[in-house]
Amino acid sequence: MAFLLFALRLYLSEKLGLKVPRTLLFSFDEFRHSERYLRWSPHLPISSMYWYSEGFDESKLSESQTVVVYGDIRRSQDLMTYTVDHKLFEQMMIRFFDTTRDLLNKNYGIFDKFTGDGFLAYFNEYFCQSHNKNFLDRFLDFAKQYIEANLSLFAEWKRHLRRLPDTEIMVSLGADLGIVYYGDLSGHLVCIGDAVVWAERMCSASSAGEIYVNNLLADAMESRKDIRLSLVSGTTKLGEIFKASKIEFI
Repeated sequence: MAFLLFALRLYLSEKLGLKVPRTLLFSFDEFRHSERYLRWSPHLPISSMYWYSEGFDESKLSESQTVVVYGDIRRSQDLMTYTVDHKLFEQMMIRFFDTTRDLLNKNYGIFDKFTGDGFLAYFNEYFCQSHNKNFLDRFLDFAKQYIEANLSLFAEWKRHLRRLPDTEIMVSLGADLGIVYYGDLSGHLVCIGDAVVWAERMCSASSAGEIYVNNLLADAMESRKDIRLSLVSGTTKLGEIFKASKIEFI
């Protein structure tokens, strides 16, 4: 049967003048076991996967602009130490992860990985345009929704701590804009670009509940009326001082 379908695929491709034979899919269950689905389903919104099965040019991800977003929980060590029991810590951390994935899916973000107490994700121009979305809009909507959702989550979490630290417990976000290479290494998504490095630096410089963005991303959003950008300073691990912009939603 498989050989028959393969031969039919080649025959139709030749008759239609297609350079690349089209994939024949007869059900979503069949698609879920395809190589492309297994490769990308951990990273792309599930709602986009039917679309992805046809006409998706992976190389264009690496050729278009990407907003890189890095998130991190401030004072996560206090959550690990002082949450009343390990089961509750596990439950709350899973809720944090679920919130992250749900809002990325809702806003057409590409999920990369969890980092233990944070995450790395992308809003790619080509991917969003393919869904008739603006990638800067999707990033800002995600950032606003994410901070709002985590305010209530961490407020609940703090009620179950044996001891409260003298600084705020909350997630912070950092972001940058640039070209990111999306590659595959032994079946793992590998994303490389200076924007990835600087998104992490933006996040490290920001305080709990804040969103810091680097210069190119701030410039791309300068004329927007729904946010206010204020200049702030940060320091790299090597002591280099840099300027960033803090986002406030109006």
